[in-house]
Amino acid sequence: MKNSVIDSKARNTTVKYAYSFKRFVVWSEKYTEIKSVLPANEIYVSLYLQYLMQSAKHYSTIEAACYAIKWAHSLAGFEDPCASDIVKCIVEASKRKLNRPIQKKEPMNANIMLSLFKKFGGANSSLKNLRLLAMCFLAYSGFLRYSELCQIRAKNITFGNDHIDIYIESSKTDCYRKGKNVLIAKLDQAHCPVRILSDYLDKAKIDRSSDDFVFRALSYCKSTNNCKLRKNIQLSYTRTREIVKGALSEIGLNARIFGTHSFRAGGCSAASNSGVSDRLLKIHGRWKSDIAKDSYISDNLKKRLLVSKSLGL
Repeated sequence: MKNSVIDSKARNTTVKYAYSFKRFVVWSEKYTEIKSVLPANEIYVSLYLQYLMQSAKHYSTIEAACYAIKWAHSLAGFEDPCASDIVKCIVEASKRKLNRPIQKKEPMNANIMLSLFKKFGGANSSLKNLRLLAMCFLAYSGFLRYSELCQIRAKNITFGNDHIDIYIESSKTDCYRKGKNVLIAKLDQAHCPVRILSDYLDKAKIDRSSDDFVFRALSYCKSTNNCKLRKNIQLSYTRTREIVKGALSEIGLNARIFGTHSFRAGGCSAASNSGVSDRLLKIHGRWKSDIAKDSYISDNLKKRLLVSKSLGL
């Protein structure tokens, strides 16, 4: 029963809450006046949040602590101390004092994608470069997060006559793990995402019906003077980010302003600016709400000027 109750939240959420609540416990142990943390007194919770405000750089730190304490009390069947007015006031105060603009990474665009292909693509492209291009072009054309991209297995990809169908087993927005399908069309271009992926699978000698992760680490083989895929462990986030940023630096860009999410944001923005309907964007990007979708879109100058041009003046 304990595991079932804990599994009511996503694993990453549970880990985050558990870590945050443990920090509250460690802080409480410094003071002999605090006899219990579960249940916790609302005054001590307020003092803890006030303590966090002194060093926190953003109010999300205080919110996370509040959610974690609420979660722990809910699991234990105790009354939530964070429901008190004094705790709510401190959380609101943190939003006023610690609020700052979120510095989002810049989105990719078609010109950057073509520059990547020009630099790393071609008939004699190495396995290392094909892996890079396959990751970048799939993330851009499929609006894929890192967690979705690097969990793709060969058996999840179905090649059709004019498109591929990628089955995403689980994602951040798929709470109940129902799975989603992402369709990517074939293009009559050398930089076609489907063609790049197919070339990569062939070069890497990945059985298309296997359970192998598509994107994995590489090892250099001296005897053949070539790279080959390592054991069946998906590529880590840190390594993926290093690969992407390194490639962007090689084509003369400031890699610091881009991240792995830049491909998802860039693909969505390009589709939106080309007139793709909001409904199709939500389906393709697996978004539940317009608010979530809109946070990824960067409207181009032409679309933004359309507002003032449509006022009948």
